[in-house]
Amino acid sequence: KYLHTGYNPDSQKPTTLPKEGRMQLENNDEDHILNTYKIAINFNANELVDRSADLLHLKISPNGMLNLYPGYTVVSKEFINDEELMLDLKESAEAADNYQQCKCCGAIFKPSQAIKHGFTTITIKDSPQGAYKVSCNIKQQRFKCPHCNKITYQNPKFKHPCHKLTLRLYGLVIKELNAMTSLSDISKRLGVDLNILSAIDKARLACNFKAPSLKDVRMLAIDEHSVLRGHNYVTVVFDAITRKLLYICKGHKKADLMPFFEKLKEEGVADKIEAISCDCAHGFISLVEEYLPNAKIVIDEFHVVRMFGDTCEIIRREERKKLQILVDLVEKSLNASDLDPDSREELLSSEISKLIRLGVTQQYIDELLESADHNTIENLKAQADSIVRMRWAISLGMKAVEKKKPQEVIEAIKTNETLKTLCFMGDKLRDFWHSGYSPAKTKRYIEEWIEEAQLLDLKPLNSFSKFLARHIEHIMYATSTGLSNSMVEGMNSAAKVYQRIIRGVKDVEYYMLKLHSLFSKERPRIIKPSYVRKNGIQFSSLR
Repeated sequence: KYLHTGYNPDSQKPTTLPKEGRMQLENNDEDHILNTYKIAINFNANELVDRSADLLHLKISPNGMLNLYPGYTVVSKEFINDEELMLDLKESAEAADNYQQCKCCGAIFKPSQAIKHGFTTITIKDSPQGAYKVSCNIKQQRFKCPHCNKITYQNPKFKHPCHKLTLRLYGLVIKELNAMTSLSDISKRLGVDLNILSAIDKARLACNFKAPSLKDVRMLAIDEHSVLRGHNYVTVVFDAITRKLLYICKGHKKADLMPFFEKLKEEGVADKIEAISCDCAHGFISLVEEYLPNAKIVIDEFHVVRMFGDTCEIIRREERKKLQILVDLVEKSLNASDLDPDSREELLSSEISKLIRLGVTQQYIDELLESADHNTIENLKAQADSIVRMRWAISLGMKAVEKKKPQEVIEAIKTNETLKTLCFMGDKLRDFWHSGYSPAKTKRYIEEWIEEAQLLDLKPLNSFSKFLARHIEHIMYATSTGLSNSMVEGMNSAAKVYQRIIRGVKDVEYYMLKLHSLFSKERPRIIKPSYVRKNGIQFSSLR
């Protein structure tokens, strides 16, 4: 009866009762890292009422009638509209003479020991009756507490300790939440505010939260996605085989993920992790190298190809910029044909210096100016316009372009040797993950690609080649492990859909607990590496 009110009627001082069902973890105040190992203990136990007798709050009166509001009588009722019913409740004389508890200090006192201080009216929601949503106006006597001199009043026993609704309605809300009904549907059906529903759901998830078992984990997948506004991220760690969420934390730095790797080390699982798929973040890689000595790091195809696409976009813009400057240079050269050589050179010096900085040779510029005419200007402008239409073709590669067969784009690619080479190099880059080569052969294949890229002598491509050389081992293991970030990217997409349903994340702790409940079930999948698919060799012998 007094489980959630926290006092003993035989004592004048409040007592603290154990909070059952909560994880007993140490909470270090200096540890500011927010993750699901910490947030599961930071909730108000009063928000959870789980005893069926409290939820029902029914009583048989002496005359045999069913009393829905023990200690109170219904004075009047009013039908506000076709959907809402308002009840006025008054406290009975017997209930008014019972022990009172101060809401400020928790002290217990008899009404005869305290000074009465007028009345207050509270309005709470009750479970629907028939076709009507029910609200109750309750008139309560106020007292001045003899211990702390604060003005207080006693909440009805059938009211929820924290929210303005009855325990009966609270039980109905819990039933709907357990059935995975959306908050908006519950709010429309029961007339409960969305903020109250989210608070109840958050407390329910925190109480039911259990740290996932890590003993059978062999492969991991790590990724982050944005929440709130700006650069605010949460990082998720999934079991790559069972697709079960193992860990989630706010932030995407090395310190944010360290508690999870410490947990792996404590439970003796760190040495058993065989492979881990992640993006190219240096913090993720350094953590794996430090804590998981036997794990093979796999860089996913998506992240590498996206970086190559960004590199190609920089080169494409530079090529278009070169053509635009060449158009200006030729136009000025034709207009300055009557000037002396020194004046003409001074007029064209700014465009020439820009072209040289972009990698155009002086010999090419001189040959172009010697044979330039008005047709040259039209040809250069047409090439610049065609490069704008080549953006999608460069990102997809030459194989995809040839399948769609857009003649204009194919002709435009053939006119620009640099972009044509990039299209073919993009196709070769994608083959790293799908060729079915052994790890050793994949390594040689990547080294040949890097040598070919260095021959083009383009600054953005040279930077990408250095990145590829740093992660050559992380790419070559993709063919032998079969891991990719496709699974975790799909989970992140589902999380984004949930964000759109709730119209954005307002409470990160609630969002993290919700993701744990959404991805708590195991859905095993078979991971078959491309080398196994193409060559038929057994995975165990390959390892």
